[in-house]
Amino acid sequence: MKRMLIIVLLTLCLLPCLVLAEEGKPLYAVKDENGLWGYIDCKGNLLIPGTFTWAGDFRDGYALACQFPQGFTPEENHVGTYNLPDGRWMPPEGLFGIIDTTGQWVVPPEYNDVLSSDEGSSYAGGRDTGVYWFAGIVDGKYKQGFFDIPSGFFSGLIYDGVDIEFYFDMDPELINVTMDGKLGFASRTTGEIVIPCQYSPDDSRDFSGDYCMVMPYETTVADGWILIDRQGREVPLPENCYAVSTFYDGLAVIWDSVRDLCGYIDTTGNVVIEPQYQWAYAFSEGLACVRLQTGEWAMIAPDGKIVFVRWDEANAHNSSMYCSHGLIRCGTPDNGPVVFLNKTGEEVFRLEIEGLAGLSDFKENGAAFYEVHSDRLADNGGYGDGLFNDKGEILTPPVFWVEDAEWDAEFSEGLFPIWEIATGKMCYIDERGQWAFPPVNGYCWEFRDGLAWIDLYPDVVFVDRKGNELYRFTQ
Repeated sequence: MKRMLIIVLLTLCLLPCLVLAEEGKPLYAVKDENGLWGYIDCKGNLLIPGTFTWAGDFRDGYALACQFPQGFTPEENHVGTYNLPDGRWMPPEGLFGIIDTTGQWVVPPEYNDVLSSDEGSSYAGGRDTGVYWFAGIVDGKYKQGFFDIPSGFFSGLIYDGVDIEFYFDMDPELINVTMDGKLGFASRTTGEIVIPCQYSPDDSRDFSGDYCMVMPYETTVADGWILIDRQGREVPLPENCYAVSTFYDGLAVIWDSVRDLCGYIDTTGNVVIEPQYQWAYAFSEGLACVRLQTGEWAMIAPDGKIVFVRWDEANAHNSSMYCSHGLIRCGTPDNGPVVFLNKTGEEVFRLEIEGLAGLSDFKENGAAFYEVHSDRLADNGGYGDGLFNDKGEILTPPVFWVEDAEWDAEFSEGLFPIWEIATGKMCYIDERGQWAFPPVNGYCWEFRDGLAWIDLYPDVVFVDRKGNELYRFTQ
């Protein structure tokens, strides 16, 4: 008991040090008084003075930034791109490179085309775990490359294509690349092609865990997908069978093309559940949704035993076909009440909301959004969003509006940026739907390390979780 007390006291003593450790770490890009871009830390302190013609926020220890080539003088009131003497074009803010936390270039500013340089909160592969994508002309040919943020490795422009545009949960080790029109996989830390480029780039998937669904080159979807591991070895599939999913809970869905039925295999390729379903979905939290040959929809266990039969075709096929937070959604918002079941098929709660038109998935904190359509919301196109949780509690009326792109986003550091319909203003709510501070006439971005920036055009302000202003500049 005495030892535990000492540990608690030491932890409390160290908390101020842990907070201070975040100070002095460059985080957000801001304009300095000289009109150039630099960086502040989580307390609003200017750490890197205005040096760059444009700068992006830090992702882990690296950030995109821009400079003009040496000797180049920008034209006053110039609009559009510049044509450089070497035949390249240059964005009006200059050429892109990557800097470290000291403000030094680790990738020189020589590139005119990058991903997410002005995409707001869209980050290729995650803010701190993803990559930067580069493109340009090399020896007269269009080439692409990547910079791996966790390791600091830059591949250079050596691939015909690097497929990361729509990545959010990127594989930590491998990245999709194409050469001569064929897809393969390269190491994120060395750039070496680990799995040869021999698959169709249009009909293949990404790694999920240790396996990936790929389509051999010059085949069609009708020929079916195969499964490979991280060494490029194929998982043996039963005769006439193709993959429908990768492995979840150790099982993957297969389709028997002769019998036109679905079943499940394990990672060795052995059939665990014989093909017997008209359709089947991947397992999640120990359950999977299948359509029986009777036309009914059911939830099954990993041994194939039916846990319960509940859904009709319309409700099941359009519902969330997986278990989330121990709950299974049964019914569609435009088809009567939506019922939430537990893993045994017993009703936990139901949502009966007038005009219910949509539901988001549950967030990590157990909250979710519901959308209603009502004439009373004519000022917002007839739609409004509210908050409920995985206990069935309606936390707020439909007084908010969530942008489509943010519908499935998570709460960032416990707060979610959202519009208030009545005022047209924006601010942050917590998991109970309460405002962190009063809404403002501006656009709010997600919090990071206790800091967020709000666009109050022409000004941008950085605030803490209580709305206190820490830094302001004019765009």
